[in-house]
Amino acid sequence: MKGIRSPPSWYALMAAIVSLLFLSSNMKGCLATDYISSCCESTRYPTLCYNSLSPYASTIGENYTKLVMVALEVALKATQNTSALVTKWLQRDDLMANEINAINDCVNEVGDAIDQLNQSLQQMNDLGGFDFEFKKSNLQTWVSAALTNDNTCMDGLDAFNGKLEKVSEAVLQLLRG
Repeated sequence: MKGIRSPPSWYALMAAIVSLLFLSSNMKGCLATDYISSCCESTRYPTLCYNSLSPYASTIGENYTKLVMVALEVALKATQNTSALVTKWLQRDDLMANEINAINDCVNEVGDAIDQLNQSLQQMNDLGGFDFEFKKSNLQTWVSAALTNDNTCMDGLDAFNGKLEKVSEAVLQLLRG
């Protein structure tokens, strides 16, 4: 579908979260919104990152762990909303078999992304200890896998012009909100 990749949305938010996971947590001594802005500057989509996380500034404060946790929760919510919308597409009666297959694939990919984001949130609750680096690596792997699944969903839908384009624009609007 034309235009599904721009402007950045769900994919961009996931990319920003991956970037946040690789940041150093040594940013101290600034306002929470400045902290979020500073962290988001190193992501691929800093404006989207900031706009998605700044409403939670009072929760995040200057705490890197809370920043990552909130980012994961925001991504999970966006992914769940997208899953619900993509699932509704299957109720349309004007879809051809190949479109149904692409949407089913997308539903599965988004479902996997939800599972991986949930695993990431669970891992965030269990960080620390002697195996911190191993847990951090797992977290990065799961978020990267969720991003890959999201991207695969969009790739599958990119193959169609027309019918699904309006629906994909609705997904983008949902994710931007």
